[in-house]
Amino acid sequence: MKGILRSRRWLLVAPIALWGAAGGDSARGDTARSPEAEEVPPMRVTSDSEEYCETLWHQLRTQLRARQHSPATEQAKDLAREGWRMCGEGHLRPGILRLRRALQLIRDEDRQLDGPAAKEKP
Repeated sequence: MKGILRSRRWLLVAPIALWGAAGGDSARGDTARSPEAEEVPPMRVTSDSEEYCETLWHQLRTQLRARQHSPATEQAKDLAREGWRMCGEGHLRPGILRLRRALQLIRDEDRQLDGPAAKEKP
């Protein structure tokens, strides 16, 4: 009976041991990074919270006040208002999604305006 239990235990332990041995660099503890990885800024951890909604809202208000009217700006304003309303009603995730989408619209438009065609104009 003891031999059977030991062999069953080995069946459970062997795959775990093999998985760790075949895990590559991370299993051996090698944490060397490539130069490209060092250039990337660290990821900012956010959570679905009212504070994050407020942070996005204030970023949007600042950026929207300094902008000329355009279709993308109007769409961003609508998304921002809807996102802020949803956050206020406790629907944080959909509200944050709309606020972030509004920021992305503004950034995309800025990239288009700052592109090569904008530099060639007199």
